[in-house]
Amino acid sequence: MVKADYLRQSGIISIQDFKDNEIAIIGCGAIGSFTAISLAKMGLQKFFLCDMDTIEAHNLPNQFFREEDIGEGKAVITYNNMKSFNSDVIVYISSDKIEDTPDKFFPSEQCTIVISCVDNMDVRKHIFERCKKNKQVQLFIDTRMAGLQGQVYIVDMSNKKQIKNYEKSLFKPEEAVQLRCTERSIIFTVMGIASIVCNQVLKALKGDELSNFIVLDYNLPQMF
Repeated sequence: MVKADYLRQSGIISIQDFKDNEIAIIGCGAIGSFTAISLAKMGLQKFFLCDMDTIEAHNLPNQFFREEDIGEGKAVITYNNMKSFNSDVIVYISSDKIEDTPDKFFPSEQCTIVISCVDNMDVRKHIFERCKKNKQVQLFIDTRMAGLQGQVYIVDMSNKKQIKNYEKSLFKPEEAVQLRCTERSIIFTVMGIASIVCNQVLKALKGDELSNFIVLDYNLPQMF
């Protein structure tokens, strides 16, 4: 089998330099499924995926799944998709609640970047607390989405000020703005957020300066 050739991006990212970095993606739904596929197609190889949900019909318009995937686990199908694009990926999969995943798997001793793609504030808090306890985690990225808008929080886990600022964003679940279920998500918002995440991962791996907070709003599009 002929493997992917990363020549055309080699001036942007050297895969050999970063192939040993393990990235955890918690939540393999809308943002998580596209982020995982994108990072695998960039040539990154080591991942931890966690999602307890199975694929349903209403997931298909905005998640990286097909009609024949309905009823299958999101984490498993996301891994299969990653493997089909990059046969070198090494992925540990958990289909349990992240709260029930043993510390030796998340965050593992090899995990340097954690990406939260969940839609529950209590779960976000749990993920972040576990990252704070694991000194191996260098970068935490949290994604949030509401219809045509998205937010991405980027936290340097060695920076106490950034940690405190992020914790201020962890409001109570009942304080969240409730959107009608028909207005919660659309594919181009999902892909826009995933692309921001991948860009921040690339910058982190290269040691470039990161943003701390990025807002994506298709109600007020701006292009430069």
